[in-house]
Amino acid sequence: MTLIDTLLAGGKGSHDQSYAAALEQAVASCLHAAGVWTSPRRSDGVPWYRAVERTDARVRVCGRLFTIGQVEYMFWLDVERSPDNEKDGRVTLWFDADVSALSPRAGRSILELLRDPADIAWKVNVPGWILPASPAR
Repeated sequence: MTLIDTLLAGGKGSHDQSYAAALEQAVASCLHAAGVWTSPRRSDGVPWYRAVERTDARVRVCGRLFTIGQVEYMFWLDVERSPDNEKDGRVTLWFDADVSALSPRAGRSILELLRDPADIAWKVNVPGWILPASPAR
């Protein structure tokens, strides 16, 4: 199964480790391809995620990712099957939410309530990255 197929199929809740690993792979690959990270191996897991919207051809997921240095980041990932090639996917990533204007409590729980990534500020946005048809790890 390819990474795009795994992401579109969805996980079995916020504790599905294989789906969390696929999210981690997609986010890290996207950040590396965009030059934000020097290596796709800077992440250390996705401990929590929430599928906000899911159809056969699209999924919108938000979550938290830890780096190897144990810094926690929030992310939002939109994944769609590419119209040009069914094996590839198109990904838009929002990463590192700026919650500085929120109270500490609101900042911690923002992902549980968020319906659209445009509703908060993000430090990194990588629009329209092509996710190649690679196998999920």
